[in-house]
Amino acid sequence: MKMKKNLSSFLIWIIVLCIIPFIVSSDYSRHLCINALIYVMLAQGLNLCLGYCGQLSLGQAGFYAIGGYIFAILTTRIGFSWWETIIISVAVTTLVGFILAVISMRSRGSAFIIISILFAQFVKLVALNWTDVTNGQAGILSIPGMECFGILITSKLAIYFYMLIFVVIIQFLTERITDSKIGRGFIAVKQDESLAISLGISPYRYSIAAFTIGVAFTALAGCFHASFAQMVSPEMADFNNVMLYIIMMVVVGGRGTLWGPVIGAFIFTFLPEYLRFADMLRIPIFGMI
Repeated sequence: MKMKKNLSSFLIWIIVLCIIPFIVSSDYSRHLCINALIYVMLAQGLNLCLGYCGQLSLGQAGFYAIGGYIFAILTTRIGFSWWETIIISVAVTTLVGFILAVISMRSRGSAFIIISILFAQFVKLVALNWTDVTNGQAGILSIPGMECFGILITSKLAIYFYMLIFVVIIQFLTERITDSKIGRGFIAVKQDESLAISLGISPYRYSIAAFTIGVAFTALAGCFHASFAQMVSPEMADFNNVMLYIIMMVVVGGRGTLWGPVIGAFIFTFLPEYLRFADMLRIPIFGMI
């Protein structure tokens, strides 16, 4: 019964996501929809770590930038194919995330939060100052657009549905993970680490797992951003421009839920556009929300 209910809910959400780009028919609105799907990947990556395992990471923007920059460098300077670059970028970024998790997850609470945000700032400084590789503040331009079996995708509607496939895969994987023994371990760690230890669940190992899977989702989002925007810049690792929005998406949408990050991603992608008239009041409005 539960499986049928979950499947029905999953299908309903997929249908809703398929309908959205037809409701907003302008190219600009579809552009925002594509950005929202990128944010879904980012938010779901943080949601695994924060919402299910209870570990707040403020370093997701750093991994977002790493994934984007690796994709940009491999495609523009080495000439790797689109799919090869996606796989390499996600794999390398995930490895970096795993190493950071192994080092930092022994520190809990505020200590881990500080380490994660310092990591993101370190990535931003590298992107700004290693100009021979990253091109500094100017970033890397002329990145190849999205491809499917060697065919370049140019239509906004086609790009949306192409990315939606990956979002559906991420949502499916998240649902399978959180509904498994590993997911129940995540929740046990979040609710009471001492009790989890008494049940033979290692908060350290499960936190590493949640963090690393989240980094993989984040790296994929970085690759898609690089390919869709056809540029990367140090702002990808910025707290105010990226990380703050991801946190709001997860918290407002509903942390520890499967579809909460999706709701949050669409809200905080479209909301800033409709609050442009408010100018400097946008951030206080976000704060109240």
